[in-house]
Amino acid sequence: MPETNEVFDKIWDLYIPPIRQKISNRASEIAKEADRSELEAGDVFMSLNEYIPGNKFPSQMAPKPEGWWNRTFVGFTAVVALMTIAFGVLGVVGLIYNPAKEATSGFLEIAKIFAGAVIGGAVGSSTTSRK
Repeated sequence: MPETNEVFDKIWDLYIPPIRQKISNRASEIAKEADRSELEAGDVFMSLNEYIPGNKFPSQMAPKPEGWWNRTFVGFTAVVALMTIAFGVLGVVGLIYNPAKEATSGFLEIAKIFAGAVIGGAVGSSTTSRK
């Protein structure tokens, strides 16, 4: 197994030389913007920071804002609420146009099940402690 330094050197030699000229050109631009003809170490470090910023990869994602809305309404709750409305509308429309309750009572029963899932999901997600 190769030493860690050998692996680092291989990766460095593979990926850094192609951007070396870009870093050098940017350092020259920074010096010109400061009305200097000679490069200084700060110019080189500023250009390096633009091309190799030194942040961990991948960078940390911003945490989701905590609040009642974000804790309560998750994707599951939204999908189940949509299904509740859809089956409820199908059941009510069926009752309006066909007074025979047997034909559309199944839709209303399914809507009731989904409504219970909305309540259960909302209560479950809002009472779960998050750290």
